[in-house]
Amino acid sequence: MQPWRNHTDLQSLAQHWRLQFCGRKVFRIAGGDSWLRLYLEGDDRVNLNLVARPGISLLWDSPDIPPRSVDDALVRIEPKKLSVTKYLRDATINGVGVLPEDSVFVIKFHSQHGAFYLLQQLFGLRGHLVLLDGNGVKMWWTGKPHPVCTRLPDESIFSAE
Repeated sequence: MQPWRNHTDLQSLAQHWRLQFCGRKVFRIAGGDSWLRLYLEGDDRVNLNLVARPGISLLWDSPDIPPRSVDDALVRIEPKKLSVTKYLRDATINGVGVLPEDSVFVIKFHSQHGAFYLLQQLFGLRGHLVLLDGNGVKMWWTGKPHPVCTRLPDESIFSAE
């Protein structure tokens, strides 16, 4: 885990995730009002973690499931009550990128419900998570995200760098 404040580091992470996780399906989701953990299909059973809490904005991947005490400390919401679940469960990752103008990490998904973009704002006192549908409509978000996180990203950010 590392606070991702450096744009070059974010781009490197996006490249890594693009190579490792594009084409993989989300089979389970855990989360709360300021964090998400996406479990991906595959032999390694990796999970992607995005946290946007006051004073801490993190994202990382791990093959290990954190202890339940971590979820409890982050205030876990049951998956059936977590509204983002209906959009991202069984969705396939088909793009990962970083907005060129700011420290915003973006994961693009495709599901039976269409395209979705999960944006994580990694700047400010409290980062934010935002899920946009393919038309740019906010489907789920934390707090009051910066305007840069409320519009669809340019598709060019999902290209290999």
